[in-house]
Amino acid sequence: MRMNIFFLLIACSLLSDCQKEPMFPDPPQPCDTCGIAKGLEVVWQQPLKRDTSDGCYGEHHTVVGNDILITTMFGGSKDILRLFDGQTGTEKWSWDDPAEISGGELIPDLEYHNGKIVICSYHDILVVNTETGATIWKTDTKTKGGSGGPRISVFDNQIFHSHYGNNAPFNEMWTLVRSGLASPNWDTLVLFNLSQNGNYTGSFESISRLPSPNGDTILFFQNRQFYFDYPFDNRLDLYAWNITQKRYEWVINDPEPSDGNSSVGDPVIHEGKLYFRGGYTLFCIDIATGAILWQRKFENHLEHLVISALVLAEGKLILQTAYGFLYALEPQTGSIIWKSEWHGGNCKQMLYYKGNVYFASGGDGKLHAVRVSDGRTIWKEKTPNAGKYGTSSITTGIAINEQLGYLYTTDDRYLICIKLPD
Repeated sequence: MRMNIFFLLIACSLLSDCQKEPMFPDPPQPCDTCGIAKGLEVVWQQPLKRDTSDGCYGEHHTVVGNDILITTMFGGSKDILRLFDGQTGTEKWSWDDPAEISGGELIPDLEYHNGKIVICSYHDILVVNTETGATIWKTDTKTKGGSGGPRISVFDNQIFHSHYGNNAPFNEMWTLVRSGLASPNWDTLVLFNLSQNGNYTGSFESISRLPSPNGDTILFFQNRQFYFDYPFDNRLDLYAWNITQKRYEWVINDPEPSDGNSSVGDPVIHEGKLYFRGGYTLFCIDIATGAILWQRKFENHLEHLVISALVLAEGKLILQTAYGFLYALEPQTGSIIWKSEWHGGNCKQMLYYKGNVYFASGGDGKLHAVRVSDGRTIWKEKTPNAGKYGTSSITTGIAINEQLGYLYTTDDRYLICIKLPD
């Protein structure tokens, strides 16, 4: 059974391999302008619904060429996939066939790969034509006697997905499956069941391709596991699976036993190292051997990494914890270079562009820009529609078209295109 959080923090502080947070210098002073005119330079905005007095949300902001793709929540009977001209805001098409997503309204994940849009709606996996918005093919995993996970990974013209037994959440087995992008031909790569896993039921997340010196296809993934009987435990295991050789290159069992939780976001992979976010600990793992090279634990229980963001920029790891502080870490050692002021928190995505990281904060409903070189705040801006709609806020994702220098985001009424500073 998990220890009380206060005892847990005390116990972790006694571990020799757990880096303790040093005394931080004062965060950089807030800088609302830093030579940039205050306020957002809006290029265009388009309403998410005809009646803008009623709330609506956009998610999964994805740049497709010079266009912008989003899903619209609460805009109708289901989430609607829509493509807009990235320069003018004109809607090009809307994908809204009720027959396509049969088991609910949510599109929890989508990927754009090699000219196609891949949609995950739990047990439904669909591929959509980018030019027309027409569905190319669909797989319903319910027909195979089970259900599916909320996320997918797409690379090398292949789709990777988790498939579960039909009695979720008490899944008796779960598999990692793969299909080509051109047609739905699924094969099973990895299978787990309760009996071989100590009666923990699990799910595969953060599926990523690892570099291989001999050309083998090696996958990294995590298995987030739960024990649904007393003492109601959870644990986390990490794997490197060689698809070509059909063997594990390495396994890391329960690297953070005091918590057993993690972010489901993609790890950062750079120069032979994999950077993975656990519950409260950032791990640096040697890709070749699976050795943990260093780990950085955040002692404040509010600064967990389950809801967090991580990017590599200008030779630094930029990490935002759930509470809303940003840290720049040295990738080789995990030492902290700077710590920012508070930025609202509840952020799962940051993007780097020309010296700054940009993100929307669910904590304060603003769009943020932070300078990577020193952690100074460039701006924190409300939606341009906050004056007309007092409750409007920017809380979902963003996308950046680097060619145009445009950032796309949504408040609870509009899709907004913003010109970023050069």
